[in-house]
Amino acid sequence: SLNTAASSLLVSDNGIMDGDNPSPLIEAISNTLLHPSLAARLSGAGCIHCVGSSLPSLITPLIDYLMKGLKVNRGNSDGLVGYSYALASLLSTVQFSELGVPSAKAQEVFLFGMELIKTPANGGKLSIASVQS
Repeated sequence: SLNTAASSLLVSDNGIMDGDNPSPLIEAISNTLLHPSLAARLSGAGCIHCVGSSLPSLITPLIDYLMKGLKVNRGNSDGLVGYSYALASLLSTVQFSELGVPSAKAQEVFLFGMELIKTPANGGKLSIASVQS
């Protein structure tokens, strides 16, 4: 049961996801999304996928959290790619959820992706990361 051993990892003082204050587990996973190693970022994205598939009620708050992370790390190529992988893995869990996501959230994600592709970047590494994400 989720209410036993894992509850201390998933619940912060204000609940599972409380705007800017994520649970300790989500915070630890988001730190791996900024790691320079591709394997660490992909592992973090896989963990986000597992959280989304096991707790479908968290998909929409996690989309908000990851979108905020994408916007904050827009100038960091590792962060941009890591948060993009996590968002893609989270969105892949929506098809198995009966709850789904609001259409406005999906539109926000795709508009941000189009904006990343259209925006010319100053550095070559950042533009490659924008296209990858």
